[in-house]
Amino acid sequence: MERVRRASHAGSWYTNNARKLDEELDGWLRAAGLTKSPDVRAVIAPHAGYSYSGRCAAYAFGNIDPTNMFSYTYYDKSHGAIHKSIEALDRMGMEIIETGNPDAFKQYLQEYENTICGRHPISVFLSMLKHCSTKIKIGFVRYEQSSQCKSMRDSSVSYASAAAKVDTPAEEEKD
Repeated sequence: MERVRRASHAGSWYTNNARKLDEELDGWLRAAGLTKSPDVRAVIAPHAGYSYSGRCAAYAFGNIDPTNMFSYTYYDKSHGAIHKSIEALDRMGMEIIETGNPDAFKQYLQEYENTICGRHPISVFLSMLKHCSTKIKIGFVRYEQSSQCKSMRDSSVSYASAAAKVDTPAEEEKD
């Protein structure tokens, strides 16, 4: 039995009538009168309830050409459990971060398009370490997922913790 989450803000931030909501959204987009552009990659729009900011937001969203969708990778069930695939991709990134190689991390992000929260500060940190006179070793100490995705309708966020320590040669550790 598939469950659908109830729209908690329907009737307050926007109408709880689906037909009326469609009419409002379409009306605001038509009134904006913008030409959709395949060149648009992002918009900045208010995200208060539609009843408050829908008209203004339509001027941002009206630029988006819905036929020019972002790229995605199709998930084939033969790849195993979704949450395991997510973990494998995350751990690959974690291993690359542990190498301290900013170029390898950049290549990983470009190749796999994993949306790692904090990827920009991590990249800056790795670049800084590359030029640091003190040898630093990064080690991940914990990995978790907010939920284990079992279907394409599920969602999950991954969390990881690491520590960056001065890399002490084995001989010094004995003293």
